[in-house]
Amino acid sequence: MRMNRWFILAVIFLARMSMAYQFQSIASVAPFLAKDFGIEYAAIGSLIGFYMLPGVVLAFPGGMIGKRFGDKRVVLFGLALMTIASVLIGFSKSYSVTAIGRVLGGMGAILMNVLMTKMVADWFVKKEIITAMAIFVNSWPAGIGLALVTQPGMADIAGWPVVFFVGAAASAIGFLLMAPFYQPPGPVNPTDARIQPKGQLSGREGRLVGLAGVIWALYNVAYIVIFSFGAPLLVSRGMMFIDAAVLISLNTWLFMGSVPAGGWLAEHFRLPNALMISGFIIFGLTLLFLPYGPESFLILMMGIFGGFPAGPIMALPAGVLKPENRAVGMGLFYTITYAGMAALPAVAGWTLDITHSPTAPIFFGAGLLFLCIFVLKIFHLSQKRFLNSTGA
Repeated sequence: MRMNRWFILAVIFLARMSMAYQFQSIASVAPFLAKDFGIEYAAIGSLIGFYMLPGVVLAFPGGMIGKRFGDKRVVLFGLALMTIASVLIGFSKSYSVTAIGRVLGGMGAILMNVLMTKMVADWFVKKEIITAMAIFVNSWPAGIGLALVTQPGMADIAGWPVVFFVGAAASAIGFLLMAPFYQPPGPVNPTDARIQPKGQLSGREGRLVGLAGVIWALYNVAYIVIFSFGAPLLVSRGMMFIDAAVLISLNTWLFMGSVPAGGWLAEHFRLPNALMISGFIIFGLTLLFLPYGPESFLILMMGIFGGFPAGPIMALPAGVLKPENRAVGMGLFYTITYAGMAALPAVAGWTLDITHSPTAPIFFGAGLLFLCIFVLKIFHLSQKRFLNSTGA
């Protein structure tokens, strides 16, 4: 059973990498799109955010959709939709068609992501949940890192549409992995909603899960800022674009080590709060100093410590939700997360447009990380207030 759990997690990990690879494609080819479509970086930021926009509508019912039709079936549908969306963008000749493709791809990705998170929680909630969630979310930097080291070169050599055709192939591979290899943790037929308890969040669960979603959104947008606007900053300091993309990708590869390391440390030493706060502070400070300090050292520090909060953040909802509320609770978590991730990248791009300074979105990202500390404090105060009121 133990080997089976980790094998299932590996299958989910590899399939979810295609989501990150597809998400990063717009930022990787931003200079080419800006030139061909005649758009500014606020529009590029909007294209980045469009991928998360469907989550505002789909994330909350996503868990219920999975309960009705089966988690696996809906995940496979999401991967198929992502494949179609990448092909559409590859053939696109306009900003509007590209935007439609991003929304379609985002719809598939949101359905897949909500239910994959539930799948991991179903398999690991009784043991090693923080470590498992840390590994699960690590598929995001893994996909981003792969995109950063492959997509700019592909766009430069073969043209930007090729990036999206390769992204379509990545989603198709994810489909081919999930279809034969994923299996639920128990014998219950997930399509039979009648034998499963209906989820109905309490006010306390809703508040805490909502705050956790805000933290996850702020943290992720700060991460999006560095790999979306970090390369233009380094280019402004005299670095070639491809070299800058490779250096930024180093941060992503280091995240692949720091995310599971943070999960293990938080679980082993029972210090998830300390790991989150230290990660927020170090990540935020490295962003503040990046326009002025030694780039390689700062990106190294960012990669080593910046991933520490990921696993503990993702474990917050699982820690406050009743089992029967897990589907609807994760839907609320992702609804709030995607609302922030849809809107805030455009704000980051807007700061670049109005200031004409590549440092502006970097400072914006740093501010989001320090705001995470404030929201985390509210989360713990709300949790403590509830425990005191119940006499627990």
